[in-house]
Amino acid sequence: MIRAGLARRERGSILALTSALGLALVVLGVGFFFFVMFMNAQKETKNAIDAGTLNVGRKALDEIEVPVTNKCFWDVCKDPPDNSIIPNPTINLRRINRIWAEAMLYKINALAQQDQGQDNNGMSNASNALQSAEQTSNLLALRLKNQVEMYPFFKDLARQNNIRMIGNSASVKEIPGGNWQTSKIIEGTDKVAESNIMIGGSTSNNFLAPHGFTWNSNNVTNTRRSPAPANSNGMFFLKGYENLDFGGDTFWQVPFLFEDKPHMVSKNDFEKAKNNAAGWSNPIPNAFSAEGVASQPGKPAEKGIAWVITNPRQTYKAAIPHSFIRLRVEKPKVNWQFVPLAFPVTFFTDTMSGFIPESMSSPPAPAGGPLCATVQAVSVQVGLELIGILATGVDGMIFRPPSASSADTYIEKELVARCNEMITKVGKTVKASDVHSALSNPVCTGALIGGVSQDFALYSPDGNSLRCMPIVGGAVADPTVPWLSLIANQSPDGTEKKKGENGISIPSGVVPFHPVIVPDPFCVESFGLGIGTMDKSLFWQPGTGFNGCLGKVRVQRETNVISIGVCVPI
Repeated sequence: MIRAGLARRERGSILALTSALGLALVVLGVGFFFFVMFMNAQKETKNAIDAGTLNVGRKALDEIEVPVTNKCFWDVCKDPPDNSIIPNPTINLRRINRIWAEAMLYKINALAQQDQGQDNNGMSNASNALQSAEQTSNLLALRLKNQVEMYPFFKDLARQNNIRMIGNSASVKEIPGGNWQTSKIIEGTDKVAESNIMIGGSTSNNFLAPHGFTWNSNNVTNTRRSPAPANSNGMFFLKGYENLDFGGDTFWQVPFLFEDKPHMVSKNDFEKAKNNAAGWSNPIPNAFSAEGVASQPGKPAEKGIAWVITNPRQTYKAAIPHSFIRLRVEKPKVNWQFVPLAFPVTFFTDTMSGFIPESMSSPPAPAGGPLCATVQAVSVQVGLELIGILATGVDGMIFRPPSASSADTYIEKELVARCNEMITKVGKTVKASDVHSALSNPVCTGALIGGVSQDFALYSPDGNSLRCMPIVGGAVADPTVPWLSLIANQSPDGTEKKKGENGISIPSGVVPFHPVIVPDPFCVESFGLGIGTMDKSLFWQPGTGFNGCLGKVRVQRETNVISIGVCVPI
């Protein structure tokens, strides 16, 4: 009996212990289940908030826009090679560096023409552009720092993420407040980062700058991504979040590492970067933080904060896309020269009626030769040299012999420099041969010969190539560039100056002739001969491009008809 009772008590204790252990395991299992759900809920919330914050970085590039009121920046408000006219242009974070870079080019050109003693309104226009760039930049900065603008971007993607661990009807929304912030992150090596604006040329050619300006190499850098992408080799960019000084004026850029992606960053990096770009009074941010909460009524909510640096992954070239160079080909002059003593002297000057050879005569030149009453060139065929020169059109009129001393190379360099400011294609550089090819357009030759126009526009129709066309009635007949006719009447804001003062005369196409000689009383003609030489003068008027005109080349060709008459006493 006693043993049976003990056995029953032992079985009861075992059952009780087993039940307790089972209950404990159930409790632990349930607890572990809820712990896993809690952890997964946190993970899902983090993923949702990260996704929403990443979307803030992406959408901030394009969706936040401000109006651009100054027409000098309208040509950088959309991506090349789009040449359509924008009725109400706006700018965003993706392209704001283009505005700063264009203002910089205006200042570079102004400094160059000032150095050459040819500034008129260039410095004033460059200051106007800089002020407008700052105003537009400030407006964009204010909008990018307004957290209310970012809420829709956050919710758009955060709500698409799975947060079922919180509840089937759970949703994610923003938490307004102090955790929505902006920062200015520099992720490049040695605390330097490039912007998404590249500069044409290289240090070896002074980045193709015009005469009178020398680049400060501290304003540019190669990509600071590590390792550097292969397609960035040889490219130079403006530095981001650094004071870029040009002639005492400060220009700014937002850093975007070359072809880097928007990505999450740590709170520590985000907070430390707030002190970058200290000299920029109203800096444009490139990084954003966001705070959100995942919740369902009646259940615990999960909060989270994330930090993102954005990047458009799009590089632009510093450029003034909607710009042109004016070229003026003056009608050739004919200088009627005579030799009263030892050297030819110009007595009269006429202008040819056009650009085809014609027969012309001079008035009688009193005392046009020793013991000559008058000497006169009659029915002289002038302009024969134009046949060969016009084979290459405007280019021939400007650059074919005779040499205008240093003017030929000076003008060529200015044209190359200004044409590269028109080019928008990344990595593209136009050379002198490209300029000469464009100026040799047969359409321009026909316009000169046919008397249609003496004015021409050199421009880029696509940001990649060059084209030269006549300006007729203040317009250019090129439907691919509707913007050009709107500015074709503009003149450069610099002053004109003749280049190459000591040109070299060479024989012209004038066929040797015998002038009509009237001897003085009691004298007879002893010798008579007529020959021709030709000269060329080149004039350059620089422009900043502020009004669309980057400069003007004017060429004046002259034929010197030299009539030699000598008489002797009877």
